[in-house]
Amino acid sequence: MSNLNVSDIDIKEMSEKTGLNIFMVAEELGVPFSEIGEIISTKKEAKDAYQSINSSEADKYILPIWNDFSFKEIENVSNEKEARTAFFDAPSGTLEISFEKWVEFTSTARECKGAYVNSARFSSARFSEIRENVLLPKWKKLSLNEVRDALTVEEAKEAYDDTPDDREIKEVALLKCIELTSTFREISVAYHNAVEYGSKHSKVAFVKVIYLASTVKECSEAYHYNHRFISADLKELALKKWHKLSLQEVKDALTVEEIKEAYCNTPYGEHAEKSTTGKRTIFSIVFGGKKLDDSTPDYGEARRIAFVKWEKLSLQKVECVSTEEEALEAYHGSSHEGETRKRALLKLASFFKKNNEVCV
Repeated sequence: MSNLNVSDIDIKEMSEKTGLNIFMVAEELGVPFSEIGEIISTKKEAKDAYQSINSSEADKYILPIWNDFSFKEIENVSNEKEARTAFFDAPSGTLEISFEKWVEFTSTARECKGAYVNSARFSSARFSEIRENVLLPKWKKLSLNEVRDALTVEEAKEAYDDTPDDREIKEVALLKCIELTSTFREISVAYHNAVEYGSKHSKVAFVKVIYLASTVKECSEAYHYNHRFISADLKELALKKWHKLSLQEVKDALTVEEIKEAYCNTPYGEHAEKSTTGKRTIFSIVFGGKKLDDSTPDYGEARRIAFVKWEKLSLQKVECVSTEEEALEAYHGSSHEGETRKRALLKLASFFKKNNEVCV
């Protein structure tokens, strides 16, 4: 075996049958690097060879081969996906030209964003020139077009997510998102995005939050948003709507369970300081310029009405109790602050009299 001649070994067959890396085997057997290069027939093989061989000689004999295959691949790309793949697979010798080709084939803001982000780690003058003077202007233009063309909240949100870090474009995108919202949840997301970015449209978004709030809980949620630009008059807009919907919910409640929930959903008597400064201006943006009612409601009204109704319905339920289970349910359903709770407890206790005597 000591007289084994490397030239007599079919290294390719050996690699295929053993699963060993052909280039590592060649290197360890002492095959000259010039001959290893002759084994390579594809870009993948060139890349594998270069990454497998632990020698500076790979730069001299293998890297040029890899560069040649990569250059030919770049010349033949026909779309963004192919150009992107070529870039991520490019050796050092073709990185810049592959990046330039990738930028050339980008046609959407998201593609531009991908190219911009993935090229950030390269700091050569050529990379910087392509990124800042070719790619970034293209990204801004495409992004602005996509924002303006958005027809749905989803499209506007996607366009916003794909915008570059440009104040003007971000503001346009945020306003588009706000304009296209049609539900409370949609405007809430748009509002929080505007606040997070520090947008000048945050106040408009908050007014639309109030406008689209259609339930007591949504109004309560809007009222409890706490951000520096929400003035007392805007807070009061939310409180007024919360109060109005809460009164209706109390009125519509027909059972103990419904009135209990309605009571818990009422405003707690908070009273925002009255201020009409600028109120009509911002309000009219969303509400079509309708005049505001400057009267200040009694915000504790809904809670008081709900309490009285809760006591009344609870008492009716207690009076209809005929079993221990019904008595326990009536007790749990009553208010901690009302007289009916004591009556419900006494009714429940009556089922536990000694000698099983039940009070009627």
